[in-house]
Amino acid sequence: MSKNIKLIDLAYNNNFYYYPRWIEAGIKHSFFNQQYNFNLANRQNAREQFIKEQGVANLILLNQNHTDHFLEFSQEELATTTLSDWKEPADALIIKNITKFSNIGLGIMTADCLPILIYSPKVVAVIHSGWQGLQIEITNKVLARMKELGVKNFQLLVGPHAGKERYEFKQNELDLIGPNAVYQERQGKYYLNMLETLAKQINSFSIELISSKICTISTLDFSSYRRQSNESGRNLSLMLI
Repeated sequence: MSKNIKLIDLAYNNNFYYYPRWIEAGIKHSFFNQQYNFNLANRQNAREQFIKEQGVANLILLNQNHTDHFLEFSQEELATTTLSDWKEPADALIIKNITKFSNIGLGIMTADCLPILIYSPKVVAVIHSGWQGLQIEITNKVLARMKELGVKNFQLLVGPHAGKERYEFKQNELDLIGPNAVYQERQGKYYLNMLETLAKQINSFSIELISSKICTISTLDFSSYRRQSNESGRNLSLMLI
């Protein structure tokens, strides 16, 4: 395993999973499994239910489409944004000029892909990156933009996702990711290690990559497209600002 990867056990509070050290440091975040059924057909109802039950001022969700496009807003601009404003496909969101806590949730929906939360005191980001996101290196592009905004120290946390033991691919699909793809071959089958692949891609930023050990394919209370196919819901990963 790469030296800059740290695998952690998330804590659970009968409602959501979280990383205790981030909570202790005042970094508000959470990882929800399939309890809210954030699939595409039910997204608006699930969003409204989530806002009501979790007591957040708003929940921002992207129009995710496996792109390398990200949106960027100041905290002040975000305060006037509603879900209906987010029609443009995007798989990451950067919020800058953070000055106070506004109780707004920045959400990423996944069902095996990497949900990535990036924190700094004045600029944060949330990213959706599966194998296609690794192919087009969306995380690199977001980190580069955050550096342009003056961020010098990043904290990066990856939520539950498809683990290296279960994420099976064909050889030609792995070739699409490029030379940074890290995988194992076992009995003629190939298994992608998304964490190691991401670590190689962002190596130049000298960031410790902290990641949950939870595999969405193996853990039945999480949604998994590989396990459930079109019946899969979506897990919600959240950063509160």
